[in-house]
Amino acid sequence: MGLETKPAFQAALIARLRAGVALGAAADGGDIPVRDRPMENAPLLYIRVDGFNYVDAQVKNAKEGLLFFNVHVFAQPGNDAGAASVGAEVSRIQVSVLAALEDWRALESSGLVIHKNSKDGAGDDPAHHHAISRFSIYLGE
Repeated sequence: MGLETKPAFQAALIARLRAGVALGAAADGGDIPVRDRPMENAPLLYIRVDGFNYVDAQVKNAKEGLLFFNVHVFAQPGNDAGAASVGAEVSRIQVSVLAALEDWRALESSGLVIHKNSKDGAGDDPAHHHAISRFSIYLGE
């Protein structure tokens, strides 16, 4: 299986984040959009998954390997929100992402999701906050 399971894993990951993190999780009780590509006219708060890089196992005719991926949380202030509250909101959502993916077996043929590292902070504009968490998962037969 391996690389062939990548699309199924991506779909399962997005569904897991939508169900376990995004539904009703915004400060106002609304849902947080989860996407797999950059968004034009992005909402004030959203989650994006990307960086799906697959590395074959070091065996002949490899049908297994590691998939590395990222989960981003992006936020910018709304009408009354300041940079501090935006940062707190991003951190809160990032903790929920980590909890949702901890020890999760996405597919019958996969290993558990492994959290590699996380980072969060303001970008060039302190009002626009961004957190990124990096993960890996074994995909095999």
